[in-house]
Amino acid sequence: MILINKKCFDNEVNLNIDGKKEMKHLKSWYQPIMVNKIETKYNNQGKPSSRASKDFQKEYLENEKYIIDNIIPFFKKENGYMDRNLISILLLGDFIGNLVELSEKPPSEDFGDYWLKIISYYAITKFVFYDLGKMKNNIINSTKKKKVNQQKCIEIIEDIYNAKIKAFNSNHKKFKIIPETLSIEYECLTKWDKKFFINKSIIDIKKKICIELQEKEKFYTNCFGNVNKLGDIEKFNRMLKFFISYEMLDDKQRHIILNALDVSVCPYCNRQYITSYEPSEKGKNKIETLATADLDHFYPKAKFQLFSLSLYNFVPACQICNSRMKIDRPIEILYPYAECFGDEVKFEVIPVDEENEGKALFDLLYGRDDTLKSEKYRININRSNISDKIKEKHIEGSIEMFQLENVYQSHKEYAAQIIRTKAIYDNPVYESVMNTLFNNEFPLGENRNISVKAILSHLEEKTPEELSENEKNRILYGIDTEDKNQDLKKPLVKLTRDILDL
Repeated sequence: MILINKKCFDNEVNLNIDGKKEMKHLKSWYQPIMVNKIETKYNNQGKPSSRASKDFQKEYLENEKYIIDNIIPFFKKENGYMDRNLISILLLGDFIGNLVELSEKPPSEDFGDYWLKIISYYAITKFVFYDLGKMKNNIINSTKKKKVNQQKCIEIIEDIYNAKIKAFNSNHKKFKIIPETLSIEYECLTKWDKKFFINKSIIDIKKKICIELQEKEKFYTNCFGNVNKLGDIEKFNRMLKFFISYEMLDDKQRHIILNALDVSVCPYCNRQYITSYEPSEKGKNKIETLATADLDHFYPKAKFQLFSLSLYNFVPACQICNSRMKIDRPIEILYPYAECFGDEVKFEVIPVDEENEGKALFDLLYGRDDTLKSEKYRININRSNISDKIKEKHIEGSIEMFQLENVYQSHKEYAAQIIRTKAIYDNPVYESVMNTLFNNEFPLGENRNISVKAILSHLEEKTPEELSENEKNRILYGIDTEDKNQDLKKPLVKLTRDILDL
């Protein structure tokens, strides 16, 4: 919803090392710590320490052969050592926003041959997580309150899907993925008629799925690492956690990252503050500044384990958006470091009933008795001016994921107050009030002069004649139209700007 400037990844972090304060850039602090942790895991072949839980150790032992045959080769150089360059790119590479394009062309020359490995992993994981997930969701949504066994339909998808993988793997030992074709294939894959499952027999459903999967065999690929089965991708992701895992980031390091990114409002909803505070208990090696934000993974860490420590996959977010709305739902949304609502998507206040269309908003909201008529209007998100199809898909995904049209209804009274203030001051009376406030021709006593001086000081010592439209908006609405980063400093700024048409 709100754009985060990528320059935040170049911010400095304030460290407290052995009681001594030290400043470092976020990337230069983060890289050596995480590379060393991953390399230690690699040198031990991912084997958990004795302090790990018994279940974790048991899982490793049960899958040790798979890990040695598949996970270690993924990170290994020809000389047998871990490929530190690959790890550094995964940690610090600015590639998360480029993945959706499914292009063989890397974001920059720094990626070299690593890009095909990264994009291939993403393409296969995306197919399994997003596209098959959408298939299942389509079944569930299409068969609600219908006499169709939803679980049976889902099981059929999985059975045929696994059977096709098995059949393909027995006949194809080598197959190269072509990323350019994937975006087209994904569109075809997910355009199912939602009515198909209604009043259809299980045999008909099975035939339909079979045809779809037969046309998509090109997804069954062995193009990355030693993973030669698409069916392995979920297991591959689970086993990656023995080498790359969000749990490798301790609580103090998480707060350091959140504080360095310096985002004060949730970029997903623009409703909640996610600021920091200094705890009452301090001391050596204690966290000096605590963040109230969650550190969200744009691509869910459970599904995209390879990106679980990627710095550009971290998004500071409020707990509501991260833990209650987003979770691991297979919905594609706006990437906050590259996409936002912008001017193409506008919040607006509209009548609930068609009969009130065309009526002045102020009259609709307050009526003649000046009491708020909240039942007569609602907040709408107008996205009729979006021209880019991919962006439109991501905007719709964000609105659905975070229930934006629903949660913003709780801000109707705030929106009404903005409209009322605008109605009062957007006329000649506005100029009169401002002149009375700032012009010294009206001696209103010592208290007035003190108040005016304080306001003028806040406005950088501007005189009444020099007050700009922006400064007037700062007085009335607390909006600074010249501050491009204000959307990430105060809640509801996007809503306020749109209502005022700023």
